[in-house]
Amino acid sequence: MISMAELLQRFRRAAAPPGAAAQPGIPSDRKADLSSELGEVFAAVRAIEAEAAAITTGAQREAARIRETALVEAQRIVADARAQVPAARAEAAAARRRERDREIRELMGGAENQATQVRLMAASRTGSLVERIIGDVLDGVTQAGEDDVELMGRR
Repeated sequence: MISMAELLQRFRRAAAPPGAAAQPGIPSDRKADLSSELGEVFAAVRAIEAEAAAITTGAQREAARIRETALVEAQRIVADARAQVPAARAEAAAARRRERDREIRELMGGAENQATQVRLMAASRTGSLVERIIGDVLDGVTQAGEDDVELMGRR
């Protein structure tokens, strides 16, 4: 329903100007006037909306293509990584073996040094120990010989 202000507005426009130019007027149709004035604008807006929809559709297609390309690339990267796993494991195992061998060489070197020190200490002590043992044995033999002589004399 038309408002009172619109109704009055129609008649103001249709009112005759004062003087000789006065002619009877027909009330104007505001909605028709707006439609004719804005028809081109709305047509342009519809064209822009259609273009925006086309751009959106194209962007969605491009995004889908990019996602698919990224998925294929990611799958390729994962496949390459999986293919490299045996070599990486072998390299890691070789590195652990090299480290273990180095530690063994260090331990063996330390053990050899300790063995050399023990041999040197044993060699330095052996001479005096042999002399002491020989002296003890000779003393024991001498003592035993005297005891035997003493026991024979008692018989």
